[in-house]
Amino acid sequence: MPNVTGFSSASLDYKAFHDTAVINTMVGNVTGSSGRLYHLQLDNTATSTAIYYKIYFDADKATSDDPDLKIYVPGSTQEILEIPGGIAFTQLSYFVTTVNATSANQTVSNTVVKLYGVTS
Repeated sequence: MPNVTGFSSASLDYKAFHDTAVINTMVGNVTGSSGRLYHLQLDNTATSTAIYYKIYFDADKATSDDPDLKIYVPGSTQEILEIPGGIAFTQLSYFVTTVNATSANQTVSNTVVKLYGVTS
């Protein structure tokens, strides 16, 4: 389960989450509430194998469902996605796989894949 931390002030109200061990098992409702997704950092620098982050914005999704957002990250790299205005979600969920196909949820063993995000 990721470490979800909330921050707020008079001018800001957001949640920052990080998951330092993303695997091929669905992490559901990471923020615990609905909101908007503004930033993702997808870190695949610890392995040379390409991976796919599969992200869902609605409740009751499984790894066999089509993701709302699928992001390919080559091995030994990381990608940063900034989303001005954000993407609305009711429940933010995700998992990672080495296979592009929707129903596939395989991942390489001993892979350390990380995900960082900022939501409202």
